[in-house]
Amino acid sequence: MLVLDELVTEDCSIHKFCADYLRPKLINEWPGYNYTLFVDPAAAQRSQNDKRAATEIIGGRPPLGNGLAYKLGLTNNWVKRKESVVYGLRKVDGFLLSPKCTVLRKGFISGYHFPKKRIIIDPGSDAVHYHDTPEKNEYSHVHDALQYAVMELTGGRTAKGRQAKIVKKIISTEGPADSSAGY
Repeated sequence: MLVLDELVTEDCSIHKFCADYLRPKLINEWPGYNYTLFVDPAAAQRSQNDKRAATEIIGGRPPLGNGLAYKLGLTNNWVKRKESVVYGLRKVDGFLLSPKCTVLRKGFISGYHFPKKRIIIDPGSDAVHYHDTPEKNEYSHVHDALQYAVMELTGGRTAKGRQAKIVKKIISTEGPADSSAGY
């Protein structure tokens, strides 16, 4: 998988994102390419405010919609999404990230991570515990989007088949792995 570009906004509605940022980017920077947006399956749920689903805003006809081709993600199960990305990362040249993708890159380095839990089991212990899901921050939405796309492109395949062998190697090494990162 080659990730060529990213589009990250802050405090933006789905309509504004599609109409003012995504659609113009696709038209101006990637003309002539076929595309499909892979979105969170929860986007099909209707809003309590106006009874419209995000999918209606993404794919519906203008002026109420944006006419963008989309497909609902296979699942919104975080573990399956993460494992699909890991599947690509473990393949030789299976995942390439463009230098244009600065937020994704920073997320991979440290921004997309599991927050620490505040648990005191043994006051003298140096053990650190982490939450089961990543922290929602400025890196989480773009990484979630990446996960839906990778999950679709890998057909939902995951790295779990290789996980047992890798765990044995990690156990036999001298230093511990850093479990705070999302990947």
